Amino acid sequence: MPANLHSSSKKKILYRSLLWLFGIYLLIALIKTLLATMFPGVETSGYSQSGITEMLRNNPFKAAVMILLVAPMVEECMHRSLLKPSHLDVVLFCSSWIVYATNLFIPEDVNWLVRVLFLFIFLGCLTYIGVQLLNPYKLRHLRVWLTRHYKWIWMITSVSFGLMHITNYVAVFTINLPLFFNILPRIASGFIFGYIKLKNRHILWSVAAHALNNLVPFIILVLLYQLNS
Repeated sequence: MPANLHSSSKKKILYRSLLWLFGIYLLIALIKTLLATMFPGVETSGYSQSGITEMLRNNPFKAAVMILLVAPMVEECMHRSLLKPSHLDVVLFCSSWIVYATNLFIPEDVNWLVRVLFLFIFLGCLTYIGVQLLNPYKLRHLRVWLTRHYKWIWMITSVSFGLMHITNYVAVFTINLPLFFNILPRIASGFIFGYIKLKNRHILWSVAAHALNNLVPFIILVLLYQLNS
């Protein structure tokens, strides 16, 4: 891990940004409640993350691995690695999307832990090969262009991060006003994770923010299930 990852100022950026994010969550929840009261058509309670809640109830260890490790690492590489990217970031972006696409073709009956281990090994191999084969000098123009247009990329990837989570609520991708309000916190979190990556200049900081962001509801839900069991 690079030495600059231990900078106290960068830790302050991480924690302060997460506090802002939790404040944004509360504001969005308040707005959703007010709108649902005034306009019943925007009521979001008809949608739930049934797959995630079922996993939390039936296999907390699997839920912990997927929510606190796999999702933060893979999703941050997919959505934040192009923000003022290093050579490694560009490779991680390509590798993570290949891994994501590969996962779609793995049969559902494959043991989940075997699947995760395979995909992480595959990600590591792709990243190593990419770093060795892709010439940093030849990628410099792409990196300069991405850095120049980082604000647009920041906004686009924040929205794409939110849209990616629609399938947490529905089996087939669709969009309507209630679903938009359900993914609005994800768009906000994508924006904050991007800010952390830009300020601290390393993808591991946004991965850490993502994991900590997921940790709070994970602990709350696990405790609730234990109390109700």
